[in-house]
Amino acid sequence: MNVNSRLIPSTLTNYTTAIAMNNRMSLTQSSVSKTNTRYAAERSIRASVSLLMVIAATHFIPVFDEDHDIRNVLKTVSKEIRQLYDLVTDLRGGVPHHLY
Repeated sequence: MNVNSRLIPSTLTNYTTAIAMNNRMSLTQSSVSKTNTRYAAERSIRASVSLLMVIAATHFIPVFDEDHDIRNVLKTVSKEIRQLYDLVTDLRGGVPHHLY
């Protein structure tokens, strides 16, 4: 919601009436289940693999000739980044990549 938006009085009345008429209505139940679902989704192996694939597809661009500047950068990056670069290069048939 925008900071400057205002609720229409009839909308507020409708929601107030719905809550008053239904004593079993609980807003926390649906938000708790969404939170639990989101927690599971964010920590699943599928989410990790999906994130890795997005990073590999968008940050590693295949090129025809290996760039010497990229090789110099790869000498200074962390072990994990170098492993990811090698993994992507191997998966794409040994084609060198630019890092973005």
